Amino acid sequence: FDINWGYRVLNVPNADAEKPILNTWLTNQTGVFPYRYVAQSVGSGDPRNQTEDLGDDPIKSSTYAVLNYRRMIPNLVAWTTKPGENYEDLRELYEEAVGRWAGYMGHVATVIGGVNVDLKTADEAGAIYRVVPKARQKAALAFLSENILTTPEWMQPTDIIARIGPSTTLAARQAALVASLLSASRLGRLVESEKYDPVSAYSLAEYMGDLRRSVFSGATPDLNRRQLQRGYLQRLEALITPPLPTAAPPGFGGGAPARPIPFVTPPALAQSDLPAFARMQLREIQRDARTSASATANVTARAHWSDIVERVTGILEPKR
Repeated sequence: FDINWGYRVLNVPNADAEKPILNTWLTNQTGVFPYRYVAQSVGSGDPRNQTEDLGDDPIKSSTYAVLNYRRMIPNLVAWTTKPGENYEDLRELYEEAVGRWAGYMGHVATVIGGVNVDLKTADEAGAIYRVVPKARQKAALAFLSENILTTPEWMQPTDIIARIGPSTTLAARQAALVASLLSASRLGRLVESEKYDPVSAYSLAEYMGDLRRSVFSGATPDLNRRQLQRGYLQRLEALITPPLPTAAPPGFGGGAPARPIPFVTPPALAQSDLPAFARMQLREIQRDARTSASATANVTARAHWSDIVERVTGILEPKR
């Protein structure tokens, strides 16, 4: 079925006879929705290739989603509670809502380090790989900074927390996003994009600087932000000292290595630039934390910033 032309029937004797006709349909597309297929294994960094995301602008659609959730969350208590019943429905729907909201944030995150993949035959013009423009990627980070890296207090209203108790759901979703934003695969795509298309690319140095400033902004971070910052340090540590590779089972140690997939296969950390950038980030965080610890009169903030200084020291100067 062709969405532009309706049903199209081929009357050919065999599969080989279909190929030139199908190729003509593919190469001579003029409709609104062109044929496009990219396997997840090849296009996992393509922001157009996401589960439960059928639009062409995840930032815009997630903006609408946030507006809807801002209207929905305050009504959950009224919509889910009945006389004589407990608050299990409220808990379930609240946690599901936070999870679905985090899914929208994940759609936006894929724009960062994004590479559009359009598989083509030799008789089709144009590039297969196109780096998502830097301005688009920076807009995605700005959206995430405003909507999830900065604690969305409206997502944990007191009338819900008072009924289901303190919930770690929101903090867990924030931590998962930070882990995704600092994943080796995403950072590797940024490095490859800079080599492939330096004009459009969002450089690794600029991205990591922007992300650090977003996560560590503010002199007196709230509880969620403090947890987020500690998780950020853990992700940087993982880039410096990744876990040892699992030993290959007997009989599987030989043979040629798997062919890397462009913009998908994560870099070999020890041979990449990622540990160097992670160490640079840690030193900058430590420097700023020392300044914040000495400047604040807030006891909790001072304890937090002093702890950040010590944690960074432990990562950069591990005890033997």
